[in-house]
Amino acid sequence: MFVFSKEGIHFGFLQSWSQVCSWTYWRHPWFLGKKLEKIFQFYAKLRYSLIPYIYSSAYQGYWKAMPIMRPLPLLYPHDQKAEKYIHQYMFGDSLLVTCYTDDLYLPEGKWIDWFTRKKHDGNYEGTYTPPADRGGALFIKAGAIIPIMQNVDYIGEKAQDSLEVRIFPYQESSYTIYDDDGISMGYQNGAYTKIDISCCQSSQHTLISSSARAGSYEDMPEDVTLHFRIFDKKPEAVFVDDKKHAFQYEDSTILIDNLSSKEAHEIKIMY
Repeated sequence: MFVFSKEGIHFGFLQSWSQVCSWTYWRHPWFLGKKLEKIFQFYAKLRYSLIPYIYSSAYQGYWKAMPIMRPLPLLYPHDQKAEKYIHQYMFGDSLLVTCYTDDLYLPEGKWIDWFTRKKHDGNYEGTYTPPADRGGALFIKAGAIIPIMQNVDYIGEKAQDSLEVRIFPYQESSYTIYDDDGISMGYQNGAYTKIDISCCQSSQHTLISSSARAGSYEDMPEDVTLHFRIFDKKPEAVFVDDKKHAFQYEDSTILIDNLSSKEAHEIKIMY
């Protein structure tokens, strides 16, 4: 990865595989200067938080031959505008990334700026100026369901027995969170787990369904606690499994915590 600019750091960390080649060059982040070091740290933490999302996308590649980095024409084959935007791509199902360009095209649908949370309509062509300490655009496709893991400095530092599930309701959407031991080839023989999550939004309520974790692999956590973060307007009430449930509302986000993945759940958000 090219670490001597914020654009290079942005692109470098938002790829299928990221590597800083520092075995013979002075590319360690602490040699970049305070400003770039801070930017490097932000993107490194962002990538680590997205590992469950990236890993689930990698499983899609194994199972369906769908790459993690997806050119727009692959997902929008009938959109002629998509062909000319070669400096942007979809990163997994739900994230749109630009690299080394100020040009931006948002295909059909609704989109949310990852950095500012500002909402945008699709079929947009124009320019984009990222925040001063960011190196490009990162947009969330409305309807996205994105698993986020707890903060770590390296993979394997601590057991991943907790997941934050960020949901951006829009019409109907679904996502499968995949996991395995991360080491062996056991997944080829069925040694993995899946959690299926769906979301359906209407004017009166949003319905979120989460399946019980299915499958197993060696030394997997006994349970994965799910913390839902739903980016939507403030509700009148929240029901979990047909029972009224406590929630918090902060920064335009509904917070529903501590649901076990051992059981299926149905969350009903009433407006």
